[in-house]
Formats: sequence, C-alpha cells, structure tokens
Amino acid sequence: MAVYEYICRNCGKRREVHASISEKEKGLKISCEACGSPDMDRLFSPLAVRDSTRSRKEEPSCPNQGDCRKCVEK
Repeated sequence: MAVYEYICRNCGKRREVHASISEKEKGLKISCEACGSPDMDRLFSPLAVRDSTRSRKEEPSCPNQGDCRKCVEK
C-alpha cells in the first residue's frame, strides 16, 4: 500500500489516500472530503530521513517551505 496525498483546488483541504500501485494505475476517483469537489491535485510530500546516530525530519527542499498550495496556484 502506498499513501498518496491530494489537495483540493476548490477549498485547499488536504486528503491522504491509501491505495496499491495497481489501483492507482487503474485510476483513483478522488473527491474532497470537506466540500465534495472532484478537482484534486496530487502532492509530493517531503521525505523523512533517519541516520544511524539520530532521527530527524529533513527540511523540505521547496522554496515554499512545504506549502504545496503555493506551487499548485502557479
């Protein structure tokens, strides 16, 4: 199972969807849980990295500090 994250282009609400790769390839019908809009964009989440001496979350490498709505609006 993979976790896919989407954002609603209508209201900005984020949603996670758990689906297999084959389900994703067949086409997922995603709608917003808040407003019901089917106008959803897939997001790419920052990666969490763990090393051998300590665990920490890496800062997002995007210029918008992980606020994907700013990228979607462009």
